[in-house]
Amino acid sequence: MISSASLCGLLLAIALCVTDAYADTLGRSVYRPSANPNRENKEAGFALYPAAEISLTYDSNAFLTDENERRSDTFMDLMLGLSGRLSSGRNSLTLGGWYRIRRYDDLSRLDNEDYTLTLQGVIGSDTIGMSDYWTIRPRASYSKTIDYTHDPDELLLQDEQSPTIRLGRPDRELQRRLTLGVDVSGPATDKLWLDLGYGYSRINYKREDLFNEDSHKLGGRVGFNVTERSRVSLAGDMAQLDNDSLDDSVYNYALRLGYRHQRSDKLAFDAGIGYFTVDSDERDIDREGLSFTVGARWRISPKLQLSLVGDNTTELAEDDAGNARLVSRAIATLRHHITTRIWWDLGLGYRREDYNRPSPPPADELDRRADVPGGLRPFRDPDAPLIEREVEQYIARLGLMFWINDYATLRAAASYEDTRDNVIGDYDQYRFTIALRVAI
Repeated sequence: MISSASLCGLLLAIALCVTDAYADTLGRSVYRPSANPNRENKEAGFALYPAAEISLTYDSNAFLTDENERRSDTFMDLMLGLSGRLSSGRNSLTLGGWYRIRRYDDLSRLDNEDYTLTLQGVIGSDTIGMSDYWTIRPRASYSKTIDYTHDPDELLLQDEQSPTIRLGRPDRELQRRLTLGVDVSGPATDKLWLDLGYGYSRINYKREDLFNEDSHKLGGRVGFNVTERSRVSLAGDMAQLDNDSLDDSVYNYALRLGYRHQRSDKLAFDAGIGYFTVDSDERDIDREGLSFTVGARWRISPKLQLSLVGDNTTELAEDDAGNARLVSRAIATLRHHITTRIWWDLGLGYRREDYNRPSPPPADELDRRADVPGGLRPFRDPDAPLIEREVEQYIARLGLMFWINDYATLRAAASYEDTRDNVIGDYDQYRFTIALRVAI
């Protein structure tokens, strides 16, 4: 077993070697939006982009338990990825894949591997929202994953403007996930804009006491251009939700009035507010209330940018038979480019789950499952009086990125997660990571 000190020394040595080999590039002053500047080339043709990352992380709470059962450890991730892009004019097709190996220093029973395959297409225009062209964006992905704090977008996809926090405790469980979808958008007239989208997802959990889920989601929006850079809109969504604990489907409908404004690259704002209703044969699942979405990006200065996203939606409970929940979340990210080669970001996230009906409470015993992170799960007593389930989650992340050269980056990150769940149990967790990434 490689010790934590040896892994830290290995990362530092590799970083120094790469820095020395490309010392003459450190004086460049060009802005680098991705780990591989060649990905910005819009010329027609086909290109392959291999990538790799090695990282070392300290985890204060490997089993996601309270203080009495907490175990800390250090683990190493090795990620290997490859993406290919075929482009012709305004059309492009990108196929990507990555594979990750995780090894713990002491808790070797938590060692695991996962992978993701993605396919994305663009037919029409790369400009989202204000283009003069009709655009079709098909997408598909298949993954086996165990830890949502690992984001493959950081390795393979150009997604530097997106928030760096993902929320949701179910994603800490071993699962296989299939997603398919297509989005179509474009101008119907000089003043009228249309957006249509469809998505399908299938989630299969390894744990037998978690319920697998299928969902079909269909959305549409009609926008009227008030000015060249702003429009008002009417948006509608419909989702069909199924999981193994329900005999019949659950349907979620939402209708929102929205406003979008895009002021060059400085300021972009998109928000909607309206009404949602949930219908099902299970009377306890029926619900109605306020539906909202919000997204904003403000380039405060050439080096400082603030992003904000938030929404609410209905989900079926994967660990509570016949129950559903209203999930509300908000994420704010502040990113500052100190120089053209060094930037940091601060992310804050909040998630709240409101369940439709009471749940069985936890018992005193613990069911020890050592095959996945979060391996300690409380037994639940179906014969005990039901309680109203309340879940809140707070996440903070601080990241630092150093561009060694055009193809290599060294990054460090610190994250804190605090989850309060009166049924599954509370936990908090710190993680500190240092990583070296190379993308050619």
